[in-house]
Amino acid sequence: MLSRPLSNQKGFTLIESMVVCIVLGILFHMGLIVYRDMNRRGKDAMAITDGRNLITAVEITFINLETAYYDHNPVDGSEIGTQDYPSGTRAPVFVLSSGTRVESTGESTGFAGEGFFEADVWHKDGSKLGGVPRKFHLLIDEQFNTISLPDNIS
Repeated sequence: MLSRPLSNQKGFTLIESMVVCIVLGILFHMGLIVYRDMNRRGKDAMAITDGRNLITAVEITFINLETAYYDHNPVDGSEIGTQDYPSGTRAPVFVLSSGTRVESTGESTGFAGEGFFEADVWHKDGSKLGGVPRKFHLLIDEQFNTISLPDNIS
């Protein structure tokens, strides 16, 4: 026989403990979703920053009337654009950040008003639309005096 009545026992019931665990699980899951979204947006911002810096590097080759070639695929590595020097060596115009990918075409001919560059920039771990990486389009065309940069991420 029990010496104490059951009504005097203190603590949580099994149901109360389960409700607390479920609420904590839901909060953790919501936090994880927000963390992943912010991480992807950060990767997208990195790709956009690389794209803007790449446009600046391309503009410099246009202004200096240097000859450079910008045909690039993601499998080509992180170095974009090769420049011709009198010594025959070729140096990259721009080096991408880790994880950033670019698909580009264009060239700087060394003559004023003839430079052209077009690219899609994305991060391999960035946000995806329908399972496909979200790409940001860049364009610079000297002939039509056009520069197109991606907007900031919303």
